[in-house]
Amino acid sequence: MKRIGLIGTGIMGSGMARNLLLAGFDVHVWNRTAQKCEPLVAAGAVGATSIGDLTEACDAVVLMLSDDDVVRGVITAEDGVASRARRGTVVVDSSTVHPHTSQQVAESLRRRDIAFLDAPVTGTRREAEDGSLLFVVGGDRDDYDRCRPLFEAMGRDSIHMGPHGAAAAAKLANNMMCVINLAGFGEAMATIRRFGLDPQRFFDFLSGSGGRSAMSQRAGPKILSGDRSVDFTLPMLLKDARLCVSLAEAMDVPARVIRAAADAVADACAETPEDHDISALCDWYEKARPT
Repeated sequence: MKRIGLIGTGIMGSGMARNLLLAGFDVHVWNRTAQKCEPLVAAGAVGATSIGDLTEACDAVVLMLSDDDVVRGVITAEDGVASRARRGTVVVDSSTVHPHTSQQVAESLRRRDIAFLDAPVTGTRREAEDGSLLFVVGGDRDDYDRCRPLFEAMGRDSIHMGPHGAAAAAKLANNMMCVINLAGFGEAMATIRRFGLDPQRFFDFLSGSGGRSAMSQRAGPKILSGDRSVDFTLPMLLKDARLCVSLAEAMDVPARVIRAAADAVADACAETPEDHDISALCDWYEKARPT
């Protein structure tokens, strides 16, 4: 595989495309807002005029899109991926979507002799930019092996989880813990502040204790320093949280904790500008009161 298309050059996709360029791939990019492709074109990528033109030119197409509906649209549009991909093309969906969506897309592409991998990532803007994403992959093992050079270019590692939909399910289970841990950290920080404790001292204690998590270690320094740069937006966290609830309920799991955390994220979103980082959830807890 030499010619790689990347559809969706937002916060995550732009970093992924740059790392593909650095690895020597011939990268073609497309985004609904064409201006977001301009820095990548300046760095050596080919700016495609349509999804179909990009797909037709490439050996593999990587998707990094916002939600299930957008993924389906890009695949099934009249001039979309399914209508223009050559036989043997591999479509790699790194979006966070419901596993049923991944399974449906995989089946629709299989009927056209187009391979598909659900390959969501763990990480945010920083990991996308420095090439340290972790890919979890669902689909045929041979297709995974074919695409490993792509995962190596964009990430630190990749794990083949199983058949189509397996990676999407694993990603949502991981995100379930992330949302719960972030909400718990926000509640804890708001509690100790109102009690009058020094937040920095509490965070130092937490960092060496059983209550720490990857989310507390990521959000803590941003909250304490006042850094509100966007690594991952609060509305995207809400979208993921609702997918987690949906998956748990579909599996007949009592989704009590993730549903409560998702409700907190929804309330924070309602009172926070859309372009804010997920650390804004902790800011919301600072001013929120029980209802």
